Amino acid sequence: MKSSRREVLGTITTAGVVGYVSRSNTASQEETNQKIGFPLEFAWDTEFSGVSHHVSRSEETVFVGVGRESIDDQIIALDLMSGREQWTIDVSSIVGTPIYDSDSNYVFTSVGNAVAAYDYDTQEQVWQTQLQYETTYYIVHPFEDFVLAENYEIDTLGRDRYEYRHSQLVALDKSTGEIKWRIESQTRLILVGETDDTLYLSQGADVFETDPYQPLELTPEITALDKETKDERWTSPPLEDFETILDGFDQGIVWLATNGRASALDSQTGDTYWETQLTPATPSSVGQAGPYGFVLDESDTITAFAASDGEIVWQQSYEESSGQFAVTEDTLINQTDSGFQCIDTVTGEVIDTYSIVGPVETVYGDVETVAVQTESGIHLYHGQRYLTDSALDDARGIGLLHGSVLATVSGYGEKLTAAEIAFEERQYSRAQELAESAERRGRLITGGAGIAVLGLIGSIGAGTYRHLQRRKYWNQIQTDYETTVKKAVTLQDTLPEYSDAVEHRIEDGAPDQYESLDDARQAVTDLDRFLEVLDNYATVRDQITELQKSTDCDIWYVINQEERLTVEPSTPVIGLDQDVDRLQTIVEATAETLRQKTKVEQQAAEVGSAADDYDWMSAVDQAEQALREGDLDQIRDAQESLSTINTTLEMIEQRQQLVARIDSEGRVAGINQLQLQNRIEAEPYPADVSGAVDRMEIYDDLVTCIERIAVVVRWESRVATDDIVDNINSQIEKNEPDSDLQAKIAEQVNELETLREAATQAYDALDDLCSAQDSQQTTPEVNELETELHKALVAGDAEQVDDISKRLQSMVDATWELNDVIEFDWQEFENLVARLYEDKGYDTRVTQRADDRGIDIIAENGQNQLIIQAKRHSFGNNVGRPTVQKTIGALSGTSANMAVIVTTAGFTQSAKEEAGRHIGRIKLVNGPQLISELNKSHLTPVAYETLQSDGLP
Repeated sequence: MKSSRREVLGTITTAGVVGYVSRSNTASQEETNQKIGFPLEFAWDTEFSGVSHHVSRSEETVFVGVGRESIDDQIIALDLMSGREQWTIDVSSIVGTPIYDSDSNYVFTSVGNAVAAYDYDTQEQVWQTQLQYETTYYIVHPFEDFVLAENYEIDTLGRDRYEYRHSQLVALDKSTGEIKWRIESQTRLILVGETDDTLYLSQGADVFETDPYQPLELTPEITALDKETKDERWTSPPLEDFETILDGFDQGIVWLATNGRASALDSQTGDTYWETQLTPATPSSVGQAGPYGFVLDESDTITAFAASDGEIVWQQSYEESSGQFAVTEDTLINQTDSGFQCIDTVTGEVIDTYSIVGPVETVYGDVETVAVQTESGIHLYHGQRYLTDSALDDARGIGLLHGSVLATVSGYGEKLTAAEIAFEERQYSRAQELAESAERRGRLITGGAGIAVLGLIGSIGAGTYRHLQRRKYWNQIQTDYETTVKKAVTLQDTLPEYSDAVEHRIEDGAPDQYESLDDARQAVTDLDRFLEVLDNYATVRDQITELQKSTDCDIWYVINQEERLTVEPSTPVIGLDQDVDRLQTIVEATAETLRQKTKVEQQAAEVGSAADDYDWMSAVDQAEQALREGDLDQIRDAQESLSTINTTLEMIEQRQQLVARIDSEGRVAGINQLQLQNRIEAEPYPADVSGAVDRMEIYDDLVTCIERIAVVVRWESRVATDDIVDNINSQIEKNEPDSDLQAKIAEQVNELETLREAATQAYDALDDLCSAQDSQQTTPEVNELETELHKALVAGDAEQVDDISKRLQSMVDATWELNDVIEFDWQEFENLVARLYEDKGYDTRVTQRADDRGIDIIAENGQNQLIIQAKRHSFGNNVGRPTVQKTIGALSGTSANMAVIVTTAGFTQSAKEEAGRHIGRIKLVNGPQLISELNKSHLTPVAYETLQSDGLP
């Protein structure tokens, strides 16, 4: 039940179940004529075993960032048509929303406290850039030539109160990840919009309790910056009672206050050019399409308005709305508790309704698909536009492959043209029918092989068919030649001294001078092979240049060999290839010998005087002489000699490091570490005694085991370690260490660490129980379990420790937390509040929602009568002044003597001020206060679930 840091820093964890998908109120595409095309067709669903997931899509792929608690996060690519997994990237840090960029073919995302780019084709990480502030989730925005990341630092203001500090927007080069520029602020900084030449930023204090998406204080300013120079163009006055913002309009930016008032800021000056009251309730979701904006408020009403003047176009209430929606060009996709509605953006009429078993977390939509996200997976629907376009692609492919002859023989072209026209007119059923007909006609001519094909083509004739096949083969040869010539031009720039030879080869490789197709193909192949050899030579020459820069050693022979290489127009490719291979071999041997020589010199410096016992300098001199003379056999002998010395010096360094580790962190009472140190220091060089390297590996592992034991003992000195210590001393006493005994020691250390891990979890659960304010869980039973835990830990009983940990965790699970309540729907939440007041001694009655006049629950105890408003709001969606005023008004029309507003969120400052004017008549209960009262009651989560299963009224 405890919120993890991952959840606190920006993931949505509303419970969801991927299940059977149904739909109702189906409307025909002719009636709606929406661009996406109705009815939508359910395509696929998929589940993810993670605590959160973030979704985006490209033209053909759905990308999902899956968050997990104890294993690697993942980036998953799914085929848009079928939902099949295309690839998965495991990420060892918290992953954000993956965003695909078609220009670079990279997938960008946040990875822990960094931003990373992954190649779409290879899934290899191209770059990763650490940002300044160590937050674990960044918002990433790809632009034309850079990636913009929002990065911030969070400061603690006091218990459970935090504030965004030291924010920055960082622009990263798409290709390299290098930081191009940054914009910094002492308060929170968010990108809220952009045009071709302007960035619009929001900056201001953002104080919150525990959850960053539940702000307590937010009065930002909007700043417009020149995209190129980053100069400030204008800054708005502070936006009082700020709630949310809309961008994307040509005229400017529209922002909304908590009371439903909307204001438009001119994009050029920042001046307010209209202001209007869109809705009396607090906005919960906003969106825009073309010239219109849309606002969904907490009363489940959507208001459509014109961005040019704020005039309301239509206003409609939707009973099943759950507070979020997405907007396409002409369709509004409204999220409900059990699925989504598709609404016409022009009229506000519901076009179609789709249902999913289990609560919906988020909906996404565009002109081709709709994706529905639950906590555990994704449901994807295809619009008729997407399905028809796919059918058109199949039909077009036949024509691209087999040429215009199809149109004259089968009517293929006529059908395809008619399908294209119907598609543009949004007659998707007609377009799909015509496209499939065109494809069938095309395949009738092109299907089959051999004699079957000759029989099908009829009047075309076998001779015409062979001509088409020859033409296709010739076109491919010509295309390959043109590609090869481009490579040749690049090589001429790289190796200008061989430009004439390359030009001669290009002329010889031109296919149009050959009568035989086979001869033309061979000429292009020979040209490509020549260029490949020359490209290899360019690589070798670059390697030689780098060697000259990186060493003071005389490698004249290698350079001389390179200068002797000649490339004439008539030079045989085979001979040239052999010369380049020979030069490549010498260069590689030279490079490896230089690397070994450098390594020996560095190792000798590391180990100091201990290296003098072995004549390493003679081996270095031998290597330098071999490099000067250029004898390949001598170079390889010197390389082998240097490698042996390196092994020797590495072992000496390892011996020194092990002794140092024993002296510092690796001391455990009872272990004869002095004898172990003597054993290690007595080891001879591996060049003298075989098996020394194997022994040193065992000693290294033994020292590591002792260090791990020391960590556990420092954590809890009473842990039983006698058996492990005896086995370690036995290993130390052996002249030849026992690998089987070492494996047993390692296993015992693993068990010891498992014991510590289980005990740590148990102590964490104890801390959770003890820190729960006014909780009834800190009972004698808890104290008794704590005593048993200490005894089991000292005895080394991992099974008993694990059992106690599970019992403590079950007690933690019996404590209410805000996330538990947020998962309820509105009806469950009202019933929960009613049960809470019953626990306080009241008789309660839940009113009918259709005629509740703002009163959800009536509670009486003989002396007092209360009217209660129950508001299940998401984090950050605070209850505003209108709700308080409405509740006070309802109180006046009843015999009750007090009103109570209970919410899972909080209250705006104006709501608190309004309640303060009616002291003694109204009480405000926010989310944390509600949880405190639930934990004081006898109504545990388990007891409440039992009431639900028994038929909660």
